[in-house]
Amino acid sequence: MDSYQILGCNFSSRTTSMEVQKNIESVTDKIRPAIWGPKGNKKLVIFIDELHMPIVDKYGTQQPTALLKFLIDKEIMYERGGKL
Repeated sequence: MDSYQILGCNFSSRTTSMEVQKNIESVTDKIRPAIWGPKGNKKLVIFIDELHMPIVDKYGTQQPTALLKFLIDKEIMYERGGKL
């Protein structure tokens, strides 16, 4: 287990994508623009409880879930503010 960084996230109806991003950034380091990796050259494992709980916005999406989908699909970290 020493080669893994574990992050537990509990979603609720009030969970925001910013909170999820900050949680992920808290256990990772920026390697280069838009590329983040777990601290100490480890693999990151994220356990998410109640993934379906975030509130649906006016566009029919759940922003925290959409952020996770983006991270998995694109394999890069979304940087808010347009700064790379």
